[in-house]
Formats: sequence, structure tokens, C-alpha cells
Amino acid sequence: MMELNHSIPSVITDNSGVMRRLVAMLAKAGYTKIGFITESLEMSNINQQTAAAHTYPSLTTVAQNMKLLGKSCFIKLLDSIEGRDIANSQIAIKAKIIIRKSVKI
Repeated sequence: MMELNHSIPSVITDNSGVMRRLVAMLAKAGYTKIGFITESLEMSNINQQTAAAHTYPSLTTVAQNMKLLGKSCFIKLLDSIEGRDIANSQIAIKAKIIIRKSVKI
């Protein structure tokens, strides 16, 4: 199991667009030193998007099977509509962390 460096602030977003805007705002505020993101702030994103690999630094993301997640949610919704009790049910979808340069390990 890997351990992340918790001695510096971390940012986790659900949208790589938000993450890209944050990187741009930091640059505009003068945080342009090479390595600032990994030395002073760690960033990761829970929505795997191609754009995350093409930012500087490239953003750590979580890859999720969104098609399977959508299908599973639809089945639960259908169960609820048809009167089945789903109050204590859970949906577990495997995900994969894609470590890139926005975090230090």
C-alpha cells in the first residue's frame, strides 16, 4: 500500500476542469515555480479525463467505469420504482488510481 505525503495541503476535485482552473489561478497568482504543485500542494481529481494527463503538472486521477456505474444506478432506480426495498443496498464499482506528477509518493 502506498502512502501519500500528508505534510502539505492537498486538493481533491471531482472535475478536471476545476483542477485546470485552479492550476491556472495559482500560476496567475505567481505560483509558477517548477515543482510548486508537488512541493507545496498536492492535487488529484476523481474524474478520469484525458485532459488531466495534458496539464502541467499532469493531474493524478481516479479512473472509474462510468458505463457500469450508470447501468448499476439505473437498475437500482428501476428496483425502487417497482417497489423493491433498496434502502440498505450498495453499489461497489472498482476504480483505479492513476498517479501522475501532481502528487508526491
